[in-house]
This record gives sequence, C-alpha cells and structure tokens, in this order.
Amino acid sequence: LIPIVAGFLAATLCVALYWREAGQIETTLREREASRLALFDQVLRRDFKETTANLRALADGDGLRAFLSSGQTSDLARAIPRAAFASKEQPDYDQVRYLDENGQEIFRVNQGGNVVPREQLKNKSDRPYFLRAKALKGGEIYVSAFDLNVEDGQVELPIKPTLRFATPVFDESGKRRGVYIINLQGSTWISGIQQSIPAQYRHRFRLLNAQGFWLRAANPENEWGFMLPNRASQTMARTDPALCSTISQQR
Repeated sequence: LIPIVAGFLAATLCVALYWREAGQIETTLREREASRLALFDQVLRRDFKETTANLRALADGDGLRAFLSSGQTSDLARAIPRAAFASKEQPDYDQVRYLDENGQEIFRVNQGGNVVPREQLKNKSDRPYFLRAKALKGGEIYVSAFDLNVEDGQVELPIKPTLRFATPVFDESGKRRGVYIINLQGSTWISGIQQSIPAQYRHRFRLLNAQGFWLRAANPENEWGFMLPNRASQTMARTDPALCSTISQQR
C-alpha cells in the first residue's frame, strides 16, 4: 500500500501546486487586463474632454453669436475661419459645422480646414444627432453612438467610422438657433487604442458595440454589421454564443 499512498500524495501535491500556479496566473492576467482597460478609459476621457471643450468654445464664439444677432454674412465670415482653424489644428476632426434650427448646414468645414461651398451644404433635420442635440439644455453635449458616416441616405464609402459631438446653440434672447457639431474620426481613435497595447498582443485586439457587433474584428469583413446589410449576421452572439453570454453576464 505504501507505493499507492505515496503516489496518491504526490498526485495530490501536484494538483495543489497546479491550481496554485493557475490561480496566480489568472490573477496576474486579470490585473494586467484591468490596467489595460484603465488605460483605454484614460484615452477616451482625454479625447472626449478635449473635443467637448473645443465644441463649447466654437459654439460660443464671437463671430457665431454676432451672426445669430445680425444675420450678416460678414459676421458669419468671422465664424467660419475659427472652425477652419480648429479643423487644421485637430486632424481627427472629419467635419466641423453649424446647423440652423431647421437642420440646414449654414457652414461645414471638412478635414484639414477645407470649407465646403454653400451650394454643397445639406439639410440634416432628420438625423438622430441633430434631433437629440436640438432638445438639450444650454451647455449640454450629445455624443452619438459609434457608427459609420452616412451621406444622402447611404453609408459613405470607403467606410468612415465616426463619433459625433453636438451641442445646441442659442442666441442672446435664449432662443434655440440650431446645433454645432464636430465629427471625430473613429478609425484614428481605434488605431490609437490598438497602439497602446504591447506589440505582441495587438493582433488580438477586438472591439464590440453594446449589441455585440464587431467594430474591430479578426477579419475586417465582419465589422460594422449593424450598418452594412451584407454583414448583418456577423455578431459575436452568432459566431461564439457561449463567449457572448459570459461577457453579457459579467459586464
């Protein structure tokens, strides 16, 4: 019986050591990933804080306020260069624009400070970001869902991941006079997060939205299924339901 007992004790000791080591490895991995998530949170907060500060400054600029009071194109001409300057200073700003109370673009500055000609300006009165921001109180800011830019009812190609920051604009009498919006390029933001991950793990970076659609997947053809009908089936819930259930329960 001695060899049997000795073997049993040795096996028990090995199992105990294994579980101890496994527990330490799991703890280390959890701590490392928690630190990484905290870093992502810092990146988000920094970018959001900077963009919201710029948005408030632009929406409260002297030129725009003067234009709301006078309606003169000379005052509007003072507001547009300020938006163009912000666009040049922040390469991640895809669009900087002011929409009137009817959703009509009064001016739009595209990336790099490029002012769009008046005849190319559009009405965005039906867009969710305009409707949501229009109803806010003064000083409040609406941040859109992370999605793809849409022009003339169609997803813009090549696809352009976008976050929109919008705030209502009021004149001196307190009357609502529209919405000021900054479109932030999402692809640069995603790449920035990925670059903060150690090089050996970057290829494993994945990003999902709240509905389980891929924003960054192993295969780019699986991304943005909630906006691209031909990719609508590409969700974690369908490709890996067990993992999706675990994430949903623990988030």
